[in-house]
Amino acid sequence: MSRIEDFLAELRRQNIELWLEGTDLRYKAAKNAFTPALMAQLKERKAEVVQFFQQIQQAKNSPSANLIPIRAIPREQHLPLSFAQQRLWLIDQITANKSVYNVPLAYRMTGNLDIEIFSQSLQAIAQRHESLRTAFSIIDQHPVQNFVQDLEIDLPMIDLQSLTASNQHQELNRLAEVEIQTPFNLSQSPLFRAKLVRLAPDNHVFLLTMHHIICDGWSLDIFFRELGLIYEALAQGKPSPLPHLSIQYADFAVWQREWLQGEVLDTQLSYWKEQLRDINPLLQLATDRPRPTVQSNTGDRQIFYLSKSLSDDLKALSNSEGVTLFMTLLAAFQTLLYRYTGQNDILVGCPIANRNRTEIEHLIGFFVNTLALRANFTDHLTFKELLHQTKKVTLEAYAHQDLPFEKLVEELQLERDLSFNPIVQVTFALQSAPLLAIELSNLQLAPLKDIKNKVIKFDLEINAWETSAGLVLDWGYNSDLFDTATMLRMSQHYQNLLEQIVSDRDIPIHKIPILTATEQQQILETWNATTSTYPQSQSIAAIFEEQVKVRGEAIAARFGQTEISYAELNSRANQLAHYLQNKGIGTQELVGICIDQSIEMLIGLLGILKAGAAYVPLDQDYPDDRLELMLTDAGVRLIITQQQQAERFAKHGHEIICLDREWEEISQIPNSCNNPQNQATGNSLAYVIYTSGSTGKPKGVEVEQKAISRLVINTNYINIGIEDRIAQASNASFDAATFEIWGALLNGAMVVGISKETVLTPESLAATILEQKITTLFLTTALFNQIARQKPETFAPLTNLLFGGEAVDVESVRIIMEKGKPTRLLHVYGPTENTTFSTWYLIDQIAPKAISIPIGQAIANTQTYILDRQQQIVPVGVVGELYVGGDGLARGYLNRPELNAEKFIPHPYGRSPSERLYRTGDLAKYTADGNIEFMGRIDFQVKIRGFRIEIGEVEAAITRHEYVQDVIVIAKDDPLGNKSLIAYVVAKPETELTTSQLRNFLKENLPDYMIPAAFVLMDKLPLTPNGKVDKKALPDPTEQRSPAANDYVMPQTEAERLIASVWQEVLQINNVGIYDNFFEIGGNSLLLVQAYSKLQNLFGSQVSIVILFRYPNIHALAEYLSQSQSLEIPEPNRAENRKSRQDLMKQQRQNRLKSRSPNNNS
Repeated sequence: MSRIEDFLAELRRQNIELWLEGTDLRYKAAKNAFTPALMAQLKERKAEVVQFFQQIQQAKNSPSANLIPIRAIPREQHLPLSFAQQRLWLIDQITANKSVYNVPLAYRMTGNLDIEIFSQSLQAIAQRHESLRTAFSIIDQHPVQNFVQDLEIDLPMIDLQSLTASNQHQELNRLAEVEIQTPFNLSQSPLFRAKLVRLAPDNHVFLLTMHHIICDGWSLDIFFRELGLIYEALAQGKPSPLPHLSIQYADFAVWQREWLQGEVLDTQLSYWKEQLRDINPLLQLATDRPRPTVQSNTGDRQIFYLSKSLSDDLKALSNSEGVTLFMTLLAAFQTLLYRYTGQNDILVGCPIANRNRTEIEHLIGFFVNTLALRANFTDHLTFKELLHQTKKVTLEAYAHQDLPFEKLVEELQLERDLSFNPIVQVTFALQSAPLLAIELSNLQLAPLKDIKNKVIKFDLEINAWETSAGLVLDWGYNSDLFDTATMLRMSQHYQNLLEQIVSDRDIPIHKIPILTATEQQQILETWNATTSTYPQSQSIAAIFEEQVKVRGEAIAARFGQTEISYAELNSRANQLAHYLQNKGIGTQELVGICIDQSIEMLIGLLGILKAGAAYVPLDQDYPDDRLELMLTDAGVRLIITQQQQAERFAKHGHEIICLDREWEEISQIPNSCNNPQNQATGNSLAYVIYTSGSTGKPKGVEVEQKAISRLVINTNYINIGIEDRIAQASNASFDAATFEIWGALLNGAMVVGISKETVLTPESLAATILEQKITTLFLTTALFNQIARQKPETFAPLTNLLFGGEAVDVESVRIIMEKGKPTRLLHVYGPTENTTFSTWYLIDQIAPKAISIPIGQAIANTQTYILDRQQQIVPVGVVGELYVGGDGLARGYLNRPELNAEKFIPHPYGRSPSERLYRTGDLAKYTADGNIEFMGRIDFQVKIRGFRIEIGEVEAAITRHEYVQDVIVIAKDDPLGNKSLIAYVVAKPETELTTSQLRNFLKENLPDYMIPAAFVLMDKLPLTPNGKVDKKALPDPTEQRSPAANDYVMPQTEAERLIASVWQEVLQINNVGIYDNFFEIGGNSLLLVQAYSKLQNLFGSQVSIVILFRYPNIHALAEYLSQSQSLEIPEPNRAENRKSRQDLMKQQRQNRLKSRSPNNNS
């Protein structure tokens, strides 16, 4: 972003003066100063230069134009830090990694190097620039600058001449890495290190490492340019040619604090507060790993190059739209982030040189500022429209660039979180050209490009610069969050996006293709190539009848002590089918069935299908009103049931068939044991299952018969054979029963009934699996988790264990893998609307730090797609909505045309107009190998204080506590309407688990914004009849995180009293309650450092800056410190200690006003 400023500074150095008359650009130059190359560059960048001057003019017309001059300040007094320096000083106090802000450089020096003169040149540079002789100390609890007048610069030399070229390269990289990682002590100058590495008599490498607190990118240009000039002069026996500097960086720091107050500060602040109103605190880029609780700076960089033609096209686009190249590249990058996150509001940090005064152009120091540039995306916004939005935002930001980013962070009073940077987490810059080679009389200096700085300060740091061969991009990323492969894909998508916008700037942003053709083919075709042959044209009855021919005497089903063979089951189902046909049941007519889990239930289901009809399973545990609603909606006139259930249906006027009471009559029909004739095919309706509706009204899902055969015959996720015994454990009204019943009966296997009581009792289930020799079992995830925690060896005898239906608990899976792994453990997923299962994942192993298990890839004859809100394919690793299709797709919802239009959409990538997809409402992302990871429900996406939270990640963290057996986390509204997380936790038997233990454990494992507000300890989690966690049955939390905001609670314990006394002294407040947040009652980072110093004297090494950030109220901090010291902290008696906070709030307001005073240095 400093490119234009660098260009103008270079023109000034060539004695070329530019100015603006109206909208015309004028210049004055010495003879021959304007070379053809410079003139060509000026013509190319004319629009950019004009805009820059207009921005300067805008700034001059603002109140900040009344600039007081920067004057030299006597050094007898203690001088404050600049705002930027103060933030780096605070970061140095807070972070454990003190080398984060090291700035490393390496120059190859070829030729006749005079080491003595080079050393003298370094000494002269340090003497010329006071910042190079500056250190920092604390006086009166505030950081100040210290200066060393005569500083001797050490220049050690390391001789590698004896090593081979390969070993030299290796050792040089090692030395550079050591330099990068070696921290500075900010209290000791110099805050830069210099080393010479000798590779040959005429080949040296100069390693220079500076702390960012004394320099910036512009400073490095100054350093090396002046170093060359001084070296050249000294080598010729001449004095330094550089003029005396009238001011130093410390003078600027004093000036900045004097100038930036009152009306100037208010004008700048009002702009930025309005610009950043209601921002999302965190850019929700999907990461490859969970965000650490304390931000790491471990990173890596990838360099990639844009072609000359593309670079030229981008410049041409910029010129034609009257914007700068930087604006075009930034708008494209913001577009990429929009497509990757789905967030309409994108904030990117952009560094600016901030040297808009001539007297500071030649100073080495930390002047650079960061501007938070915001882009708002709306439906159908074109790139051209975004480009002009970016231009407006950028120019306005330039006009308000004087407010230091550090001051903005402080004034916005954002919630502190050590896991990410405040306001912006990604940065983008179009830099000036990289450091240039320096040509001296007998020596050439050239920057060494193969030494890479892997320290990253943000989640993403993108730097671009121009070269004669085209644009170069340095793509830096935090490697604790992102994999290299993810970043390579992302950078390629950025390049794809750039290529698209130069060809069509008027295309709506959501339609810009960002995937490569190869990626698109992989997702659409390769990962969806699931076709297999199965009897899709045959009815379920016909397929079953083929099994009867070859398996007639084999046992088809066993429930308890009762068995039935295939032949007998066929015969009895035929009898019922004839009976139904005689009662006028027609083709695809809906017939209700409400029968206990039994052989009679199988006879009923099969009989209905053999009659050519379709069944509607009814759960006898449902209330009468709900059942009647379903029956009325489905138009059911006849219900097959048992005598004990008959009355509840008959009273509503439905025709009833009681199998137990009427069987003798049913069996008397002549020739009724023969297979009946019907018109059913694979396209005929099989059943309608009712699922919960968002409006409270259940909705019926219409499933065809081929969807069932596609689920269980010649599929890719399981191979069911005649030797298999499949547990029938699910309620018939739950679509898992489709897999259990028809998976067995259509493959010649055996159905083995297992009662609900048996499934819910791990000991009984384990015994039944062994006694009945069950090979295949499906369980809901909630039941799977419970049994895994209580009796994991239960599942060891199984051939196939399938589980799914809810977000998976990785720890439960890990336990099964270690203590009770079946032959095949399958994680399955699928909505009822795509017939039971849509995807599957065979679990062979679990990564040590895994927080989820993929739901895998599509089962046979099924397609899966992850699309964004505009139904565009998302890249690998990007979260979108999961859509499913294929032969398992339901017809739709019965009698719900509006809902069908919303949920069953035309296939945007289909081969025929009739193809459809179902919108699952589930969030998911692709992994690089084509598997799908479930990320939660769209309607369960939770925003807490502006942060989008994945509840599954919170649950996974809680289950890692050694005392936790089971957990579910939900979002609830508090009395004020604010959402908060509530965790319902089941402890392991014979353990003592407290909410304080859980909270402190999570403080070490999750960012603060993800920690639940309340914990409810339970004996067990309630389950629905289908085996899922019954969230409606969860009790309201009795624990609140803190008393109401207007309650003052005085310190109760000795630890609380000690901490309160420190806070009161530091904040200059008379009363501080134990639930007051330090940062909300006038505290800031600088005051926290003061509090830390005092608390350390009281509590010793138990206190750290990180701990103070994590526990920002007195109660939480005292509890943590007392637990660390094994002291008991009694609960405060809140009822006895309530009092008005009016005096306190008045004092807080006065304190905040005081922080604005001219003499305040915070």
